[in-house]
Amino acid sequence: MCSVRMRQFVERQIVSAVLDEAVREGFELGLDDGGDEPQWFLTREALWKEIFATDGVYLLLRMHQRIRSVYFVFGNDGYDVICDYSGSLGLLLERANALAEYWEGEGEWVEPPSVSD
Repeated sequence: MCSVRMRQFVERQIVSAVLDEAVREGFELGLDDGGDEPQWFLTREALWKEIFATDGVYLLLRMHQRIRSVYFVFGNDGYDVICDYSGSLGLLLERANALAEYWEGEGEWVEPPSVSD
């Protein structure tokens, strides 16, 4: 069991890894939190301010009119923040999955330094 602060630190590391790879690959970024319409963002920073606002959210990745998704659920153990994703995103998620495996198995649960939003 870890502290809330540590869980949030791990979730943010994993989400950040997904976003970094998506931006590097040239995807447009959006969120679907169950509202009427998905929100599309011009920058990673704008999306970052919104992604943790609910307990669960789909990160939408659009390229050439094709949309793929990663489903994040927050508030469990941290390393399990990625709950589902489009199969074609396997390579894009390698770094995030490696972080999840590290924190699940070998990661040492210590209090991280203060992380600001």
